[in-house]
Amino acid sequence: MGCKDIQELLKSDYLDGELGPARKQAVREHLLKCPACRQLEGRLKAQRELLQSAKKELPPERVWQNIRRAIAAERAGEESKIRSILEHLRESLLMPRPVFALAAALTAIICVVVLAGAIMRTQPFYTSNDEGVLAVYMLNGESGNLSNDLGTTIEEYFL
Repeated sequence: MGCKDIQELLKSDYLDGELGPARKQAVREHLLKCPACRQLEGRLKAQRELLQSAKKELPPERVWQNIRRAIAAERAGEESKIRSILEHLRESLLMPRPVFALAAALTAIICVVVLAGAIMRTQPFYTSNDEGVLAVYMLNGESGNLSNDLGTTIEEYFL
C-alpha cells in the first residue's frame, strides 16, 4: 500500500479500531518505515484525544426555544402552502370559467348537429307514397319522359 492509501485508512478506520488484522498489520509496518505517515498519525491521535476530553455542555434553554420556534414556523409555512394549493385547486375546479362554459356549449351544439345528421341519413327524403305518386305521374304523362313531364302539372299537384 502507498502513503495515500495508508493516510486514508488513518483518517477513517485505523484509529477507530475497525480494520481487519491483515490491514492493521500492513498499516503498522508502513508506519514503521514512513515518517510522514507517522507524523499524520500523531496529529490525528492528538486531535482525537482533544475532542474526547472536551467537556460536554448543553446549550442554554433559549437556544432550544429558538430551534422549536423555527421548526414550528417552518411547519406552519408548509401547511399554509399546502392549504393554499388545495384552495386554489378547489377554486379553479368549482368556479365556472367562461372558457369552460363556451366549450360546454360548443360541445352540446356539435353533438346536436351530429345526432340530427345521423337521424336525417337514416330516414329517406321522400316516403313510399310520394314514390308511388311520382311513378304513376310518369306512367300517365304525355311523353313518358320524366324530364318533360315534370312541368307545371306536377307543381300544381304538390301545391
